[in-house]
Parts: sequence; structure tokens; C-alpha cells
Amino acid sequence: MRIAIDFGTTNSSAGFFDGDEVHLIPLEGESTVMPSMIYITREGEHYVGNEAIRLYLEQNTGRPAVYRRFDIGSITETYSWGEWGPLIVIRRVYCLHDIGAPGRLFQSVKIGLRDPNFTGTRVFDRFYRLEELIAIVLRYIKRKAEDYLGDKIDSVVLGRPVSYVHKDLEEETRIGMIEQTAVAKMIRAAQIAGFRDVGLVLEPVAAAHYYQLSINERATVLVFDFGGGTLDLAILRLHPDGLSEVIAVKGVLVGGDDFDSRIMTGKLLKYFGAGSTFGPKRLPFPSAMLEYLAKWQTIPALSQPPYREQIREIKRESSNPEAIEALECLASKNYGFQLFREIEHRKKVISKERHTFIMMNAEDIHIREPLHRIEFESLINDFIIEIDQGIKQCIANSGLENDDIDKVIMTGGSSLIPCIVDLLARRFGRDKIQFSSPFTSIVSGLAVIAAKRHFLGAVKQTPEFLEAVDSELGIPLTEIAKSGIVVGDKVSFCIGQQEIVGTVITISNPTGTNALLTIEYWLYVNFCEAAADIEAVKEFNSNILGVFTKSDEEPEYFDELAGNMVTTMRYEKDVVKLESGIKPSGG
Repeated sequence: MRIAIDFGTTNSSAGFFDGDEVHLIPLEGESTVMPSMIYITREGEHYVGNEAIRLYLEQNTGRPAVYRRFDIGSITETYSWGEWGPLIVIRRVYCLHDIGAPGRLFQSVKIGLRDPNFTGTRVFDRFYRLEELIAIVLRYIKRKAEDYLGDKIDSVVLGRPVSYVHKDLEEETRIGMIEQTAVAKMIRAAQIAGFRDVGLVLEPVAAAHYYQLSINERATVLVFDFGGGTLDLAILRLHPDGLSEVIAVKGVLVGGDDFDSRIMTGKLLKYFGAGSTFGPKRLPFPSAMLEYLAKWQTIPALSQPPYREQIREIKRESSNPEAIEALECLASKNYGFQLFREIEHRKKVISKERHTFIMMNAEDIHIREPLHRIEFESLINDFIIEIDQGIKQCIANSGLENDDIDKVIMTGGSSLIPCIVDLLARRFGRDKIQFSSPFTSIVSGLAVIAAKRHFLGAVKQTPEFLEAVDSELGIPLTEIAKSGIVVGDKVSFCIGQQEIVGTVITISNPTGTNALLTIEYWLYVNFCEAAADIEAVKEFNSNILGVFTKSDEEPEYFDELAGNMVTTMRYEKDVVKLESGIKPSGG
């Protein structure tokens, strides 16, 4: 049986479609939505969801950090020293560990997929790869689904954001590499969790499929999927008979977590030393320390001995010693997570009311800060501008105008924020805005896709073939009709400087100017062929997919073992037809 899982930055859910309606699977008691939180104890036990939060707060909040230094090796540096020969300096390397920590809490693990250099983290005595951390949540959901359905489940459809990386921050070649690496890690996580067949679908496309169940006429929709980690946009042409055309997609790396950080840095830093001075010269409080307060995960760094001693020295000569005392308490006694939960709660309140108060009283921390909606909107104004630019770009990529959009489908918890709704209402009209189960529309759409095996052409899934969807390569629109390319043709195209050879699986709108190709191609085959250092390639692929070569003399093993990718792209003349009649593996 195939189920759907929406593994979100903030929350996760699962469900299935029986042909008539979507059924959501209870994950925590009767609740079908649970926080995507992980808590790992010193003994190696795993907890997820609200149970992870409860144990963390119970075992860690108010507990003083106790650090011990552990030597981990040495670094030898050699310098030229003229006629006296080389100067050799040996430096000892050590790290600090909180030896009193009973466990470690993980939030927003999905964001780790943005960084190709982040492979994992050490939790006490064991190193966890990012895929293994994600697999903890997926395995828990799989077990809950099997208990609920009374059947073994080895197939899953997962959602993925439109983009894992800012398009304007990297060269296109590196962007493609980051996207492929993130997709491969997500697929590997599902396999570690016990799923044999794994598929990925763009999250806003899934939300559109769920909305499609309720329509009885053709509609062009903009899906606005705004969650804790990302904003995903998709424009689709939907038909009541179940057919759909993806016209354009756009990813914006802004999420609700960014709004929480902005409230912290814009409103609450004064409670922890911002604006204070210290010493005879009345120096300002170090801004570098305040940067650690932007996210709760980085606050405990200030409890490490070097920072702790500096904080205590500043407190003795501070113009506001109470605030420095509060900072020391916040960092050394693990109150950061509790504070950010209060911030998130007040952010939700301000979406329903005009003003509220951020409040916290814990030992030396005393906060009562008013938060007005208009003030909140001012704090996040630069994010609103970035979101508006993303919408404009998505519309431009589609070749449509604002008036061509029949409905704006709002989903994701952050889509409920009033200034976000107003932004879309000004552009498209308030009558076109429709909210679609903000916390479950994506998993519902994934369930519909899973049941219909509607994988952008229903690519066949086997254990040996890894499926993914990669989108928005920024390729200009043009007509495909002149090319003569049809389904089954072998074509070549480029992602940055990398030439890719693949097989056309589907073509949407082949006679129009918005033609979309879905192409299947082998993952990493070009890296293997072009690489001068086969060992480096082997290490890269083993880290990502856990596959190894059969022999050092046969680098072609990637062709056989690494698996395939599926990309959806707008047709451009650089897509060159190579051969006809090549049957794709999905048939």
C-alpha cells in the first residue's frame, strides 16, 4: 500500500486516498498533525512530536549547563624560518561538551537540506547523518500508519519544496548540485525508515491536486504554500477530469521561523543587554553576542565558558546588570526554546487580534513586551517585499497576467497572517483568495497523487530506481512544436555547465508557448564520467546515497546503482533531440 507523508519544517502529517475521500492518519492520540520535533536522549532513545517537546522541557529547562573540555587531537603548522629552518607549531584541539545534558532537541531538521556541506551532527557518542535524523520521524509515522491500517506499508509519496536554495546566491551549476543532493538525502531518509518505493512531489502541486477534487470547471490557480521554512508558489491549470498542467513554479526561502527571529531581534533584545553599556569607557554591549539570540538553537552557545566569563565580567560593570543577569539565565539554563514558543504563540495571536503581550517569567528573566500588529508588519516588511517579488517572478515565468488567475489557494500556517493575505488580495482581488486546510492540504494532495500513481507521468518505481522532482531551472519559455520532440525521445540539456542526457516522459501543452517537459535522467552519471578523482566521487556518492563501487576500474557503476532523477522544465531550444523511440523506464 502507498501512503503520503508531508514532512514539514514545523509539522508533519500522513494520509491516504481511497478513491472517494482523503483519510488522515492519527499520529498523536486523535491528532493527525504533529510537530516535526526530535529528542534524542543520552542513552540513544528517540522521541518525536509533542512527546519530544515535553521531555526536553521536563529534563532541560532550568538545568544549568556543565561543560567539560575534551581533547580531540592536534594541528601541526609549519612555517618557513629562513636559515634556521622550518618553525613547527603544534596546537592542541579540544571541544566543549555539556556533560549534564540528558538529551538533545532538534527542530526544523528539514532546513538542513539547504546546506550541502551539512552531513549530520554528533549526538553524545554517536554521529547522526541528516538522513538518519529525518528517518526517525518518517519511521515513527510509518509505524503509526501500519498500526492504523493493519497492513505493511513500503511505498510512500513525500512532498518537497520548490527550491532548497536561493537562486541568486549561487552559480547555476552549484544550484543544481545542491538541489540534487537535497533530493537524494530525502529519498535516502525514506529508505532508511523502511520504505522501498519512494517518490517526491512538489508541495504546492500536491495542494493543487487536493483543491482539484472540489472543482467542476477548468481553473487556473496560484498555490501559495507558506510554512515555517519556505514559501512555495505554483501556477497550474486544473481540469475537473483530473488532468493538470504545471505552468510555473517558484521557491522563496522565507518562512514563519524567520518571522519569529525578527520578533526576537526587533523587540526582545533589550531584555538581554541590547542598548546597555559597560566599563569606564561605557562601551556598548557586544553585538556579536546578541546575534546568538536570533534562534533558540544557538542561544546555548553563550553558556560555554569563554562567553560565560565575558558575560559575568560585563555584568559587574554594566549599566543594566539585570538584563545581563537575564541573558546569563537564558543561555545557561536552557530557557531559549521556551521563549521562542511564547514568541510563536504571540505571532499567532496577533493574526487574530490587533495587539498582545509577549510574557515570560522564569528565574531572572522577566518579560512583558507589547506587540502590535502594525509593529509586527513593520518588522517583517523586507520579507514581505521579497515574497511579493517572488509572486511577480512566478507570474512572469508563467506568461500570464494577474487577471488570468482564477483562484489563489492559501495553505500552510504562515498563510494565515493578515498582511500576507492583504498582499495577495491587492494583487489578485480578495474574492479570489481561498483557504485550503492550511495544515493538511498538502498531505491530502499527496495522498490523491499516491492513489492515482500520478507522478508527473506515472514513472514506474522500483527499489533500484530513485525518483525525484526537480523544478524551476530558470529556462526561458519558447515553442516546442518546431523541435519535433515527442514522448519517448532521448534528449540532452544542461544544468549550468553540466550536460545531461535523459528521456522525455511527458509533455504538457505541446502546441503552446508554455510547454513543459518531464525528463528522466541518471543521477551523477556525468560527475562520474568527468571526474578526475574517482575516490572523491566515490566518497561523495557514498555519503549521499550509501552506494559503493563494485571495482575501482569501473566508474560506470554509478550508471547502474545511483538511480534516476525526474526533472520538470520549460522547453527551450537548448534541449536537443538525440534519438527517437527510446522507451522511458517508467513506460
